[in-house]
Amino acid sequence: MLRLRERRSTKRRLITVPKTDRRFDKQKHGIRAVEDFSSGLRRLDTDMKSVVVAIHGACRGNGTPSARAGYGVFFSDIAEDLNSNGIVPAASPQTSQFPELYATIQALESIHQLIIAGEELSHVVVKTNSAYLEEGLSVFIWKWALNGFLNWKGQPVANGRAFKYLHEKVVLLEKEYGIHVSFCLVEKR
Repeated sequence: MLRLRERRSTKRRLITVPKTDRRFDKQKHGIRAVEDFSSGLRRLDTDMKSVVVAIHGACRGNGTPSARAGYGVFFSDIAEDLNSNGIVPAASPQTSQFPELYATIQALESIHQLIIAGEELSHVVVKTNSAYLEEGLSVFIWKWALNGFLNWKGQPVANGRAFKYLHEKVVLLEKEYGIHVSFCLVEKR
């Protein structure tokens, strides 16, 4: 009798989910967020199992050798333990675009901590003034994931590793926890 052995692939398995538009739908969900004093989180007034988190990034001296990037994550005035800000690690790109991605990574890490602590969430809304972030994770990510995070010229997507990491984090929230994640583009002020 011939025995067949299972071949184990050394390639990383791609996580697949149905393509969805992750842009925040203001018509459907409204734009008003309210403080939930019992949890310390801001929530959509139409969904008390949602969480609204604002992120921002900036880079002083962008495009110069002395550039330094910083980020901020804001859950609410009363969730001081979840709010964070700081300097983007020196080994990371010191550009005007990367800190927005870095802030989003920090925000999603905090969301995972909330889930581990037992918080039941249905919707995560990430507020940003970065069209780069919002379009990247809502529109372009599906094409990038299909073509190995290469752009139309066949070159690696700028900040492709960060986008891939964020996409995997969002897919985990969507697929494993059933949480809808959307990105809300707000005006720069």
